[in-house]
Amino acid sequence: MLLNPISADAFNDIIYESEEQQKSFSIKLCAIKDDNGQNVRVIKYTLKNKQKVVIEIINYGATVISCWVPNALGELEDVLLGFDSIENYRLQKTHSIGGTLGGVTDYISNGHLENDNGEKGFDKVMWDGYLVDDELVLTYSSKDGEEGYPGTFEARTTFRLTCKNELVVNYVGMTSKSTPVNMASNMFFNLAGQEQTLQV
Repeated sequence: MLLNPISADAFNDIIYESEEQQKSFSIKLCAIKDDNGQNVRVIKYTLKNKQKVVIEIINYGATVISCWVPNALGELEDVLLGFDSIENYRLQKTHSIGGTLGGVTDYISNGHLENDNGEKGFDKVMWDGYLVDDELVLTYSSKDGEEGYPGTFEARTTFRLTCKNELVVNYVGMTSKSTPVNMASNMFFNLAGQEQTLQV
């Protein structure tokens, strides 16, 4: 899924991690308004490997927005479900498609699977990002009392695309007080390609 930039000069801000590899790079996409009405920058990070697999991730919600893989004909197809615009990611409330869920999500209560991602879970906040070697690192600081949880929680999510076409996602966090935490990535795949509908 390629999110369209708001302005033509949005792509002027390309930063390559390594000129030789050009394996990971970031592109400025657009500016959106935060809860205080301030403009914040949405960055799209792209991870590539030699097998031509391409993973795109935005810092809004630490959201994986596309996974391009070669099909049987060698053509790239996006097999990850998602949206075409940043506004759709912001407005959808139920499934948090592609986003990083947290602070607490998907736990069992009275025998039912629940999602306690909160009114404004980790998939609805801006993360800070940087590239280290072949990893994208996204960080978010959840303030004490945010969404009703005690303690300041420093969350870190790393994404790494391997030469075996594996997307490795790791979560690490530190908290100032005892607090429940259960982070997850909410990706939905259709291996027939995003444009194909499933017949049931």
